[in-house]
Amino acid sequence: MEQMLNVRMLGEFSVSCGEQAIDDSSNRMRKVWLLLAYLIYTRLKRNTQDQYISVIRGADSSEVDDPAGRLKALFYRCRTMLNQLYDAAGHDLIVRRGGSYGWNTEIPLRLDVEEFDSLRTAAAAAQTDEEKLSCYRQALELYRGDFLPKLSMEPWVMPISAYYHQAF
Repeated sequence: MEQMLNVRMLGEFSVSCGEQAIDDSSNRMRKVWLLLAYLIYTRLKRNTQDQYISVIRGADSSEVDDPAGRLKALFYRCRTMLNQLYDAAGHDLIVRRGGSYGWNTEIPLRLDVEEFDSLRTAAAAAQTDEEKLSCYRQALELYRGDFLPKLSMEPWVMPISAYYHQAF
C-alpha cells in the first residue's frame, strides 16, 4: 500500500484509502464497526482479548457462549470489510501480536480527531491572533459532528464524545 489511510470519526465513521472508502452507513454490521473504531482509536495501546470482548459487549451484559470465538469472527469480518479498500488490506491493517489483535501502526494513518486536537494545541500556542484564527478555522472544518455518532451509547465512546463536543 502506497497511499495514506484517512479515518473520520467526527460526524461519521469512515475509512478511506485513495478513491476507495467504506463507512458505517449500514447498521447491519454495528459490532464490526464498533470493534474497528476501538481498534483504530486505541491503536497505540496494547489491548487484551478481554478488553476487546468488553468493548463488543458494551452496555449489553448478555453472555455469549463463546466470547473468544465471537471476537475472532468479528475480527474476520473487520478484515473482510477492510479488504474493500485494497487487496489484503484486512491482513495488512489488523495484525496479531502477542496472542492478541492490534492495528498495524507502521501503515500511515490520518485520524481526524488527532488532527483536531493538534490544531487546538497549535492555536493555543500561536503567537498571533491570525495564527490562532487559522488553526481554529481548520479545526472547525474537521468537526463535522459528534464523535462516532452511531455508536454514541457505547460506554467507551460516551466520555470521548463528550470531550470533543466540549472542545468544539
